[in-house]
Amino acid sequence: MTKTSAYKRLNNVLSGVEDSVLTATDRDILSAASASTIQSKVRDIVDAQLAAHDAEAAAAIPHDAADRRRLFELIARTRSDLPTGIRMAYGAGRKISDREVSILLGKLLRFGFFSKGK
Repeated sequence: MTKTSAYKRLNNVLSGVEDSVLTATDRDILSAASASTIQSKVRDIVDAQLAAHDAEAAAAIPHDAADRRRLFELIARTRSDLPTGIRMAYGAGRKISDREVSILLGKLLRFGFFSKGK
């Protein structure tokens, strides 16, 4: 992930909790019960933001196996910034199955490769 992408993610999370933090009293923030509730709410906001981001990024991956293979081969040939494990899985002219292509594209998705900042 790039710093820009990480920054955007953090900014989205902070934007989601900003009002709650600004309007909370010191007593609310410091109380054990409230801290647990706030932690749960923050986790829910973070999870929702990440799910929305992942769904948007996943839209970049084709549904058709042949199209996924073409996309992966194009990325593997033209991008020098691929994670080493993915480059090694595809390197040396090794033929990989459609299932392996899907798994490798999934890894790229989890690495943030299909994020708008990339």
